[in-house]
Amino acid sequence: MSKKTTIRKNPKNPNIKNRIICGNGEFADVRADSMFILDDYQRVQGGLEAWAKVWDWNFCGTLVVCQVGEKFHIVDGGGRHGAMGIVYPGYKINGKPIWLRCQVVTDKVANFLAHNDGTPVSPNIKFKVRKHNGDQPEVFIYKTLQAAGIKIRWESQGRSRLGTTSNPAAFLQIWKAVKSNRAEFKQVISWFVDHFSRPDGTIVEEAALTADFIKGFAWFLNNAEYSMEEIGIALRYNLMPASEIVKRGRAAAVNGYSRWKEVGNVLLTLVRLAMMAEAA
Repeated sequence: MSKKTTIRKNPKNPNIKNRIICGNGEFADVRADSMFILDDYQRVQGGLEAWAKVWDWNFCGTLVVCQVGEKFHIVDGGGRHGAMGIVYPGYKINGKPIWLRCQVVTDKVANFLAHNDGTPVSPNIKFKVRKHNGDQPEVFIYKTLQAAGIKIRWESQGRSRLGTTSNPAAFLQIWKAVKSNRAEFKQVISWFVDHFSRPDGTIVEEAALTADFIKGFAWFLNNAEYSMEEIGIALRYNLMPASEIVKRGRAAAVNGYSRWKEVGNVLLTLVRLAMMAEAA
């Protein structure tokens, strides 16, 4: 028995037409200029230009998109879409908009990750996709970092700048270490600002925003035998800048531990020494 095919009436959206629901899902014609893609999953410009030079409609195929308002987020096919924009500026041919046959999906995050499962998708890209989709705890972590003055530099935004981290997904390890407690997560981020900032206290050290330090701090929280209050007291001693902690941790990594575990070990040793001094 063949699967039923249903032709849907077009919604009040000028960017989509000819919607059909069949056994393999929903398909429609979508205006190419209404599509967008998360910036850090785009192929590098040089790659797009190389593809554009050998552009062939026979290899364009069906794109996978997810409707967001009147626009369409590209789940799969961003490279093809980008190369097309170089060959046909403004996504027009002879002044007329290009329409592409697309599969239209509803779960943007799940489908983005599923369709790109065969290519490298970093944890930070997954973090951004989920934050963009309004998922928790990614949204909460993002807002907490922003409120603390820590900005996120996504992978496509060039070199790192002071006060920015390119490792937002690493903060998920701290989220897990505090057992999803929002107040304690905010407390940890305040420690980053209060105890691991530059000497003038204006901005968090670059070393404190590396994956090694963030994950190391999560390891430290998981292995410390002290309460959050006690850790806060110990950190007031400001025993060592984050850059030195990371340096020592990385140097000790030759013993077989991962670098971030060794960074966590350095933190744990420093806090133990501070607690001993406090008790003396």
